[in-house]
Amino acid sequence: MIDHADKLIRYYSGGQRRKISVGLALLAPTKIIILDEPSAGIDPKARREIWEVLSMMRDSSESSLLLTSHSMDECEALCSRIAILQKGRMIAIGTSQQLKSRFGNSFTITMVAPRLEERDDVIKGVQRAFPDATLKTPKESLTLSLKWQIPRRETDRWSTLFREVQSLAASLGVVDFCVTQSSLEETFLRLSLENEGDDEESSSITIRV
Repeated sequence: MIDHADKLIRYYSGGQRRKISVGLALLAPTKIIILDEPSAGIDPKARREIWEVLSMMRDSSESSLLLTSHSMDECEALCSRIAILQKGRMIAIGTSQQLKSRFGNSFTITMVAPRLEERDDVIKGVQRAFPDATLKTPKESLTLSLKWQIPRRETDRWSTLFREVQSLAASLGVVDFCVTQSSLEETFLRLSLENEGDDEESSSITIRV
């Protein structure tokens, strides 16, 4: 940005203008800094730089950051608490982990087959152990990394599922495996679908915390 210091704002690119607007907001001597999609429309490198600056401000400054975003990655990277809005109403609030733990409805299992010829054996083994699992990796693909989505039940415990998958992975001889929760984006979509039938004019609003 130093190389462009003498240019008028109208000659800057969209990404450079975004950096300037974020910088101006951070210079304000205020307790609350409001940012509207601070890293939207810029390249990945610049986005990461902005996230690093905002993270430092969040952790070391006396000011609070309040931002709006459609990017779940941005929310997870920057926010200590996340409020999900639909049609102007707040429908859930909590940390990223709290939202995923409470409202996520699935787990993702990833396994890496040792060889291409053993790929089908791994697929069959997982389907036997988890009949309700949905294979997300196209069967016709040649990748050794395989992903399944498993519906989450009320009785499911993270530790129990991990041990089951660990035992299964050992019996199938896979190279590597992992178990992950629903992503924040999947959680957001689920909450949005659950609430989209609500009356917009309803005066009774339930906020999930």
